Amino acid sequence: MQRPLILALALAAALPGLALAADAPYFEAYDEVIDTMTIVRVDTPNRVVTLKDAEGDTIAIVCGEEVRNFAQLRVKDLVVMTYKQTFTVRVDTTGVAEATSETVTGRAELGQKPSASRTEKTEVKATIAAIDLDKGTVTLTAMNNEPFTLKPLVPDNLKKVKVGDVVVFTSTLTTAISVEKPAAAKKASPAKKK
Repeated sequence: MQRPLILALALAAALPGLALAADAPYFEAYDEVIDTMTIVRVDTPNRVVTLKDAEGDTIAIVCGEEVRNFAQLRVKDLVVMTYKQTFTVRVDTTGVAEATSETVTGRAELGQKPSASRTEKTEVKATIAAIDLDKGTVTLTAMNNEPFTLKPLVPDNLKKVKVGDVVVFTSTLTTAISVEKPAAAKKASPAKKK
């Protein structure tokens, strides 16, 4: 999964899913990664923010005019990036699947802390190339003949499909970014006199 480090990302509405019969094979896999970086420098005239990760590596990000409320960014603020990717696979009962893609974006309202998110949804036809019941995985081959392997959340669904079945593969990737104030450090209690 690519993890771009940009402050301007977007939110999208997902395409409506097709109704499935109760016994229709359906697979879903999900991954979420949350990265937190600290702002170590804000170059306001050039709209550049320098971030440092937990390992001490830094990266400078140019924030275009689309990044609202840039003036609110402060050294020590936390930049939280969340990456969520969902894969779903369903049997294509109609025998026809179109390749579709949709992206919708959003950003913080005026006066709010800078934030944004982006969701990309892509749907393509794929064929089951292999099923490994022992490992609980299914290998699919997309229209471009590139194989990829998934581990469904419900491995018993693997028993409902066979090699050669045509399925619809849907990938939904949501990237969100927000800026938060660092947690306030607790002040030490003064020593009590005896």
